[in-house]
Amino acid sequence: MTVRGEEIYDLHLKVIYVYKRETTPEWKFNDKNIKFHNLIYVYGGSGSFGCNGEVRTVRAGDLVFLPCGCDRWMKTDSNNLLKLYTVNFKAALPMEDDGRWTIEAADFPFEFVRTIEDEAARKRFEVLFERLYLLYMTGQAVRKIKQRAALAEILELAELCRKNQSVSYSSRNIVNRSVEFMTEHYYEKQTLERLAKEAGLSASHYSAVFKKVTGKSPIEYLIHLRIFRAKQLLADGFSVTATAEAVGFSDIYYFSSMFKKFEGMSPTKYIKEKKETLN
Repeated sequence: MTVRGEEIYDLHLKVIYVYKRETTPEWKFNDKNIKFHNLIYVYGGSGSFGCNGEVRTVRAGDLVFLPCGCDRWMKTDSNNLLKLYTVNFKAALPMEDDGRWTIEAADFPFEFVRTIEDEAARKRFEVLFERLYLLYMTGQAVRKIKQRAALAEILELAELCRKNQSVSYSSRNIVNRSVEFMTEHYYEKQTLERLAKEAGLSASHYSAVFKKVTGKSPIEYLIHLRIFRAKQLLADGFSVTATAEAVGFSDIYYFSSMFKKFEGMSPTKYIKEKKETLN
């Protein structure tokens, strides 16, 4: 099964081998039908990698993926020795259907070789691979959970670089921090200008970056957070008026209008349906 997006965090990941390698002039590999996925980040030098007969030149900033079952071939440039991180791993996706669990082997839609152009993403790959390498080197069983978490973050970043080539890692970081701010302060009075200032950008630039990453404007995303919290409060027995005030709406009519726009029903009808479900 091909894994994408948020499914990465549903995976069961088994880290087999992690290494940080500065190659020698004689370094090379030639393996048939490997029994694991192999993900490599090149942080220096150059060389040639092969996958099922396809050969590519690799250099600093390249992310290389060699899937389970492939024939792999690797060789360094003896005049510009490769420096790389490598992780061998297996992945399975547990799936639940009507109370029954199944396990499927996981495949990934990654390219054989992808050049990471975004400097912030390059630095993040190095940080994550270094973290994974140090965790692996400790050899402590308690570190296995952290190893899987670090590998999952590497895979998520690889998927983001594959899927959102037009959105820089720096932009995603800005938006992620802004979303965290909204989540903590959604009930306060917010304006586009305040949110942009918090993000360190002009209002126009902030709006453009935010929408490019999330598909929503900042204010639309904020209202979404408020409505999500409002549904929880209404389900817990809060009145419409108390809920509107608690989630940052000073005008109950505007709250009701936004709630209906997002949920397809009024807050009063939502309360009624929740009560009928409980009864």
